[in-house]
Amino acid sequence: MQLTTLLGGAAATLALASVATAGSVAVTVHGKVEFGSLNAGPLAGLPPQTPITVTFDVTTPGTPWASAPADGYEYEIDASSFLIEANGNTVDMSTGTGALVLIDGFPVADRLQMNASGLPDGYNFSFDVGFTGATFDSLDITEQFGFYDFATLTSYSINISGAGFMSIEFASVEIAASDLGAPMCFGDGSSGACPCANESTVGAGEGCANSTGVGAVLTAIGSGTVAADDAVFTVSQARPGQTAMLVQGQIAINTPFKDGILCMGGNTYRIEPFGLDASGQGSTSSSVVTEGNVLPGQTRYYQVWYRDPAVSPCGSGSNFSNGLEVNWL
Repeated sequence: MQLTTLLGGAAATLALASVATAGSVAVTVHGKVEFGSLNAGPLAGLPPQTPITVTFDVTTPGTPWASAPADGYEYEIDASSFLIEANGNTVDMSTGTGALVLIDGFPVADRLQMNASGLPDGYNFSFDVGFTGATFDSLDITEQFGFYDFATLTSYSINISGAGFMSIEFASVEIAASDLGAPMCFGDGSSGACPCANESTVGAGEGCANSTGVGAVLTAIGSGTVAADDAVFTVSQARPGQTAMLVQGQIAINTPFKDGILCMGGNTYRIEPFGLDASGQGSTSSSVVTEGNVLPGQTRYYQVWYRDPAVSPCGSGSNFSNGLEVNWL
């Protein structure tokens, strides 16, 4: 691949992708203390009506629910993502395990059930919510993205047990796509000097600064699995109205190039050109797996290269976002 000609030619047509098929799933549960009290640990003594938020990611694909009285699929909770937050206090999953079960039980009730046992301070968390009607149209949780509130409820049972017992009043549950990849290779000086002292703000997670005064940020969502092939990459804070290109590399490098830092090398692929909107944002819509010839077990590195003509800080006319490292499964 000739990087020097990568962004040549006419601007690409803007193609913003839907995330409806993204696979890795983030779940957020909101509620309030209903009654009861825990006697020990960080959640002890919370009064009624104290807001509680529980967040966690589940891995996909799921597996058939072994104890299913109705059709159900079980999804393992990523322990590193689990967090209960209430009144500034938190409980993680540094000990214990958990799973979320999606049940297609209509006409009785479609349900979400979840348990996390053996948490720090002896806590256990259980969650069982039934919804009216045929709420879930499949057992694939990646097809159930949305916000489900009290208006769709038939029943709920949410509690935290341990030293004492706490019942939680359900407010809502949100199912959404999770972030994909590990950000790396920043333009704030931590990954080396930018080409003309155009470093971005330390800790902002950006590439080297462009003509707007900030650096571009690359993020992605999806399961990270080759089989799902659902990754969507999005760049923000690039130059509005210009052309961008997602590029993939086989190895991580750190080389000043154009107005930015080139973070990936080896066998490189031009994944997809796309246009940037009036805020400097754009997303991919093609198959990264196909265009990048990706196989399970491979680690690949990604950046967005974008045009910044005429007034770019270093005068080269283009720049790079930060990098993302993706370990494909």
